[in-house]
Amino acid sequence: MAFATLVYSASAAVAGATNTDFTAAVDSDFTQRSGHYTFSEDYNLAALACVGASVTRGRIQSPTLNALGEVALFSANRSATVPSNPYVEMFMPSGQWLNLPKNEEVQFQYSNNLGSSTEQETLVLWLTTDDWSANIPAPAGAPFNVTAKFRASFTVTPTVNAWSGPQAIALSASLRNGVWAVVGGYVQGANSIAWRIVFPKFKLYQGRKMRPGGLIQNAIGDVPAFNWPNGERIWGEFGRFHTFELPQIEVFGITASSTTYQVFLDLVYLGTDLGLLSQGLGAS
Repeated sequence: MAFATLVYSASAAVAGATNTDFTAAVDSDFTQRSGHYTFSEDYNLAALACVGASVTRGRIQSPTLNALGEVALFSANRSATVPSNPYVEMFMPSGQWLNLPKNEEVQFQYSNNLGSSTEQETLVLWLTTDDWSANIPAPAGAPFNVTAKFRASFTVTPTVNAWSGPQAIALSASLRNGVWAVVGGYVQGANSIAWRIVFPKFKLYQGRKMRPGGLIQNAIGDVPAFNWPNGERIWGEFGRFHTFELPQIEVFGITASSTTYQVFLDLVYLGTDLGLLSQGLGAS
């Protein structure tokens, strides 16, 4: 199974605040209570990244975790936008304590050393399911034994402090007809913090649809979040699609200004058999 990308944020942080409560972004796939996500299935916190010009440190709060003590967070990208070579706090492979509690509110709180003004602070989470793996599907065979990177684009006016909703992408060149697996991806453009991909068909995880994604590269040439061998491919397979039904992309905005985003997807060609969609992370 894949992973999910979720967001918490504080749109007007209190100056010099200690342990400010972040609010979960409205999400069509995950339940909230009192502005916090509540999980009724097993998820591991795999990674997180906090972006805000004055953030200093954070912590996770929930009745279950509080019984252990204060779970501290060090991730702090002190920038209004995603910086080049952003700091991501990694928990992979997950330890037992990083299993997120079920059926209770999970709070994320951050402190800052902000002056008298206010700022938007955003926390991006990567959650893995209990059946997640980093496996990459095998390609169709010669001459397709490669993982190729393909470019696409889309234009949208981001919604401030919210997901934009799925946007159709335009490929820069046509793909070979058949089924493709997404095994990595990058999105570059201003005015947003995070992105995630929405597949037309997707195997549900205990009834829920996963929307995997990552951090936006703010400027051309910025170092991506996962800049090590295999890059974004540490996340395994994101999902599958057929060339007649492309996936869509949504962004989490910080400025409402029309923006064209570049999308680079790492793809593995699997073949023409439609049954391939129902394997791996394809439709159930």
